[in-house]
Amino acid sequence: IRDYKVTGVQTCALPIFPPISMDAVAAVDATSYLIQSSYSLYHTPDRMMDGDLSTAWVEGASGDGIGESVTFTFDGTYLVSGFQIYAGYQKSDALYEKNSRPADITVTFSTGDEAAVTLADESGSQYIAFDAPVETSSVTLTIDSVYSGSKYEDTVISEIAFY
Repeated sequence: IRDYKVTGVQTCALPIFPPISMDAVAAVDATSYLIQSSYSLYHTPDRMMDGDLSTAWVEGASGDGIGESVTFTFDGTYLVSGFQIYAGYQKSDALYEKNSRPADITVTFSTGDEAAVTLADESGSQYIAFDAPVETSSVTLTIDSVYSGSKYEDTVISEIAFY
């Protein structure tokens, strides 16, 4: 579990709402994504939920992607206790180092409440747990800062799963 601070997050008593599973994600959208049509590569936001560490969401903005975001909309209101994330391109160690990875992100819930999260710069999964489950119908992750890639400015998230 990584350091994070939560500000103003509303919680509710169990078991009013069921715990979240990735089956409850009705839509995933991003402010941008990268298409490399010459290579038939589409780094769309749904790639973060396909269970394949060789695919990823890559933001498509100019520069390192600060301010870019991805939103997960659920099919109802759920309790979200945290998430498991594979930040960076997990396809290989070389690609992990070449591409930028999110460092600080803001997690915004449908209520407008936010949590500030700092991710470690390490390949593999990281678990982020909130102090208490949060009642929400969506979660948005916004990139606030990055660990710079050695070759590319594109910031990458390979997989995410809420719990």
